[in-house]
This record gives sequence, C-alpha cells and structure tokens, in this order.
Amino acid sequence: MTAVQNEASTVASQNYRTYVLFALGIVALFNFFDRSIFSVLAVSIKSDLNLSDTQIGLLGGFGFALFYAIVGIPLARIADRGNRITLVSVCLAVWSLATAACGMAGGFISLLLARIGVGAGEAGCFPPSYSVLSDYYPPARRAFAIGAFHFWGNIGFLLGLVGAGLVSDLLGWRAAFIIFGAPGVLFAVILRLTVREPVRGALDTVRTPVELGFREAVKILAGRRAYIHLFCAYSLSAFAFYAILLWLPQFFARTFSMTQSELGLYYGFAFGGGMIVGVGLGALIAPRFIAEDRRWEMLFPAVAAFLSLPLALAVLVVPSQTAALIITFFFCAFASAGLGPAFAAIQSLSEPGIRATASALVLFAAALIGQGLGPTLVGILSDVLSTPFGERSLSVSIAFAAAAFGWSGLHGWLGSKWFLQETV
Repeated sequence: MTAVQNEASTVASQNYRTYVLFALGIVALFNFFDRSIFSVLAVSIKSDLNLSDTQIGLLGGFGFALFYAIVGIPLARIADRGNRITLVSVCLAVWSLATAACGMAGGFISLLLARIGVGAGEAGCFPPSYSVLSDYYPPARRAFAIGAFHFWGNIGFLLGLVGAGLVSDLLGWRAAFIIFGAPGVLFAVILRLTVREPVRGALDTVRTPVELGFREAVKILAGRRAYIHLFCAYSLSAFAFYAILLWLPQFFARTFSMTQSELGLYYGFAFGGGMIVGVGLGALIAPRFIAEDRRWEMLFPAVAAFLSLPLALAVLVVPSQTAALIITFFFCAFASAGLGPAFAAIQSLSEPGIRATASALVLFAAALIGQGLGPTLVGILSDVLSTPFGERSLSVSIAFAAAAFGWSGLHGWLGSKWFLQETV
C-alpha cells in the first residue's frame, strides 16, 4: 500500500479523524488560552512595570495584532504548499514559548517583543487547521468539524480568563504566563508525532478549473458592494469587541476594586460564558431566518451589532458590580452571535476559487483595525482624557469604542440591500 493510500485510509477512519479533530481542538484551546490571559493580567502588569494606559493598549493591541496580520498571509501560503501539521506544530511551540517569555519580561520593550512572538505564532493556527480538517472531513461534515474546533477555542478563552486571575493572585502574573505557556510546547511535539498530514483535496469531488491570482480576486471582491459593506461591518465590530475585551477588566478593577482572582473568575465567566452561549445560539437560530430570506446572512450580524451597543454602554453606567457582570454576559452573547452568519455571507459573496482570499482579507483588516487599533486607541484616549474626565476617562474611552457597533450594524444593513443580486 502506497503512502498516499495509507493517508487516504487514515482519512476514512472515523476514530482517527475524531482524534485529529480533538487534537486540533486542543491547539485552538491553547490559542485562545494564551491570547486571552493578557487582558486579565494587564492590571498587575501595569502596576508592577509602571506602564501607562497607552503602553498597555499597545501591548494588548498592535503589539499582538500587527504581526498576527502581517505574518498570517505568508503562513497561509506555506500551508497551501507544504506540510500543514508541521506548520501548526511549529507555530504552537513558538507562541507557547513567547507566552512563557512574557513572564520573564523586565520592562515594556521586552514584553512587547514577547507579545509580538505570540501574535506571529498564533497567525499560523487557523488557516492551516481549517485546511487539514477539510481534508479529513467530507463537505457535508466540515461545518460540524470547524464548529467543534471553535468550540474548543472558546473553552480555552474561558479557562484563560478564569485561570489567569486565580494563578496570578496565588503566584504572581509572571508565573501565570509561564504556567500557561509551557504546556503548549509539549503538545506541539505530541501533535507532530500523532497527527498525519492528509492527502490534499482527497475528499473533494469538485475542482476549481482556474485559480485566480491575488490581484484578480481583490478586483472582483472590491466590485461587490455587499462584500465591501461586510468587510467594513466585521472590522468595526472587531474594533469595538477587542477594545472592550482588553479594557473592561481594567474598568472593573478601577470601578469596583475587584482583585485579580475576582476578575478572572467573575469577569471570565461573564465574558467567556457569554461568547460560548452567543456562538451556539447564533448557529442554531440564524439558519432559520436565512432559510426564509438569505439576506439574513448580513442582517443577523447587523442586528446583533445594534443590540450589542446599548448593552456595552450599560455596563459602564450601572452602579452594581453584579448587574455589570450580568450585562457583560448578555453583551458578549449578542456580540458573538453574528460570527457564523457573517462568515457564511463571505462565502456566499465569493466564487469557490477565491473564498479563502475573501476570508483572509476580512481577517487581515479585523486584526489590524480590531485587535490592533481598538485596544491601542482606547489606551491613548484614556491617557489624553484623564485631565478633563479624571477617573472616568477609561469608561468614556470604552464608550467611544463601543459606538463602532452601531456603525457596524449600519454597514450590515446597507450591504443586505445588494446581497441577493451579488450572491454567487
């Protein structure tokens, strides 16, 4: 039996492909795990290293997102041509080591370099993993496989938020980075030794006859008004969401004097739990609307964005810590509910041969505008507004970022008007 036949046999094995899904799910868990802990640990880091809000914003924003965005496209090209399992394993080891290195940082510059390493490594997680799962699962089962992959990621997000605060209170923020980073290096070795690279395209029955170049793909997508509106809508939602993700723990600490462990436990369950519930409900509810009218692929995320705005603002003004945490849960649920329909809309607005490019362009912009600019701008605004607003400068800055949800919803609604005529 040839190597190709062996690999094809592996694909056909239900037990083995379930293990592959589990293994890659653990990779996603580590990805969100290591990505989320900074927002909770930032409270102690700011105090210990005597950093400004602007510096915290850079560490949580562009320090991570800039290299995540820049490195993502060339890593995706490598994944399309080389061994994807090897790539994911190496990237997992890199971002895990960089996470541990954050705990050894002596100041802003060394911590920034470590955060850049986390971003660059994590850029090699999702595109290769999607590709591998598509070669282990037939088309009818790919939505399930990718959904399960993201479920594990959200579990990691929740565990990171909760665990980081508890470990930091017991052992300090430096130990938290090292403890959470080190296991990923070991699992990178396990992944490489136990998961085989599948035959590329073995389960596909339809081939795209001509592959368009990057420029041609961009030209086609830029000519579709619904896609442009969706591009803007997703980027603006990411701007608001990631700004709030980083800075809301700081708000809770300053407003309600919450400790590190309280932040990890209560805020972690409110934010992470809300995301899990929101993604799940969106996946269950949105298809029912879409079955009646496909424009809901864009309208559902738009409605979710519109509803997220008042909830985000309400968190900043309620006097009770308990009420603020409950509202945070519902905010996260609505803010996450539109993810599935939004990416379904991207697929609907692009030909099969350019769908990866269409998604990559949106994710590239979301990384720079959302994960990069959002947290950074809120930190700068908080410092600038500290004189006129005093202790409320942070909440005013968060409210400014939250307003982007309304702008996002407007783009989604406008784009839906062109959606049916531009759907492929």
